[in-house]
Amino acid sequence: MMKKSLLMTIVVSLFLTSNSYANEEVVVYECSYDNVYWTGRGKSMKTDGGDIVVTINGDSLVIKSSSKEMAGTHNLTLKSKLGFQIVALSNSMQFFYNKGSNAFHVNAGIDAGSGFSVSGGGHMGRQVRISGKCSLNQD
Repeated sequence: MMKKSLLMTIVVSLFLTSNSYANEEVVVYECSYDNVYWTGRGKSMKTDGGDIVVTINGDSLVIKSSSKEMAGTHNLTLKSKLGFQIVALSNSMQFFYNKGSNAFHVNAGIDAGSGFSVSGGGHMGRQVRISGKCSLNQD
């Protein structure tokens, strides 16, 4: 009887945990950047900066941008939002956000089609790192 009770407690707690995670409110960050670094070229790029909007809903993180360095809508899977860091990934992009410093960075062009080659010496010039600061949208 004790084993059944323990098993039921574990199952119910797992169900409640997954349900509460899925039902969390939508969180929106407004971010601006002024640093763009082309990894393969080994240099920063002069830029006027740009703005992105990051929306977290459940295990989904969406980045929307009209800036030339990262135009479009990018869908990533949330891997962690515990503690002070948010981490999200897709096949071609990584997003990291530090809640303490409000700093973020995005690594883009990391998929096989972007020119990354271990045998060819690593980055081939199409990878980019964008960094800046975010603030929580309080609307």
